[in-house]
Amino acid sequence: MRNRRLLAGLAALVLLLPLSLQATPRVVVSIPPIHNLVSGVMEGVAEPVLLVPGGASPHDYALRPSDMRHLQAAQVVIWVGRDLEGFLERPLARLPESVTKVTLLKDADLVRHALREGGIWER
Repeated sequence: MRNRRLLAGLAALVLLLPLSLQATPRVVVSIPPIHNLVSGVMEGVAEPVLLVPGGASPHDYALRPSDMRHLQAAQVVIWVGRDLEGFLERPLARLPESVTKVTLLKDADLVRHALREGGIWER
């Protein structure tokens, strides 16, 4: 149910943006799983830009100059939140207020589960 609400909200945001701006939306997403979801919603409209490539860790990723250019040109930035992508906290704070920033852990009403221990999660 929550995933449907998240996808519906993202779809509305992405699909209504071009109507208000009369242009292709410039959407930047942080990590591959979010990129896959947003790409599906934006299919036929535009392709979102992915910041952290597959195989790279979002915990200690360092933005490249091209990543900063993508962020500065974005109309919408979708990220999980500072607990996963702390490297984005300062750059997002420096973006203009006109950039819509979607923090999934805060804005999407996601449920956070406690850290699992034992069994296959044994350290």
